[in-house]
Amino acid sequence: MRLGTRQPWSARAARQAWRVLDGTLAWAPALLLLAPLVMLGIGAFSTTWDSNGPRGFSLQPFRTAWTFSARSAGFSVLMATSVAMMSTMLAIPIAYFLLRSEPWLRRTLGALVFLPAVLPSLLYAMGLIMALPGLHGGWGLLFLAYAAQALPFAVWPVLAGLQLLDIALLEKAGQTLGASRWQRLMWLIVPNALRPAAVGVVSVFVLVLAESSTSFFLASGQYQPFGVTLYNAFQDLDVRIAAASTMMLIAILAPAVLAMELWLARRVVRPVQDRAAALPDFAQAQRALS
Repeated sequence: MRLGTRQPWSARAARQAWRVLDGTLAWAPALLLLAPLVMLGIGAFSTTWDSNGPRGFSLQPFRTAWTFSARSAGFSVLMATSVAMMSTMLAIPIAYFLLRSEPWLRRTLGALVFLPAVLPSLLYAMGLIMALPGLHGGWGLLFLAYAAQALPFAVWPVLAGLQLLDIALLEKAGQTLGASRWQRLMWLIVPNALRPAAVGVVSVFVLVLAESSTSFFLASGQYQPFGVTLYNAFQDLDVRIAAASTMMLIAILAPAVLAMELWLARRVVRPVQDRAAALPDFAQAQRALS
């Protein structure tokens, strides 16, 4: 009897301990990420920021930061938007071609497409400068570097989305109806790739806007991305101005990330959950867990 009364208590204690541990592990990364951002937000509105920490309240850091980094912020937004659009337009035919290619050709082309994602930014930037010295100092070299480095992040979601479809069956149905290869691509493949392509657009936009490693070697005085300006602000200006510049970058990135999260929740996650909840086995398992 004694063992029988202790076993349920120990099971409840174990479940309670696991819930606490699970919540701690789930929230710890978010807290580690938010803590420095909160500190930067406080410092961006401070009057002074020295070894004793930020003190007072002032909007002057934001006015100075806007004067200092408005041009580079606009240039980075324009560059990120252009690269995101171009990468997405290339991602759909590249992913389609990879799926329809022979295995050996798929592996070879896939390695070439995804190589910039693993190549160190320093080596890639130096290689571009040596290969295209006439473009160094202009926006063209920055655009090429961003496009090559961001292309894998546009191809991956499209490739994953198309792998869930039976491409051969879709093409066979289109061919039966008399559609050419180009028509099958535009009428059958592209509409089914729009959702993963939207994920790629936001991913590339955020990646390019926040990029700084390659920009250090390819930027110039006239074409300076926001990441380089932000670094220069931390090195040469008041730390309050650098914090205000960081808040400006977050204000630009946050709507894009939030839009992607809301779109995925409405278009992808919720339909899957609704279909799963309609299954009788899923409902029984959910009741058993509760």
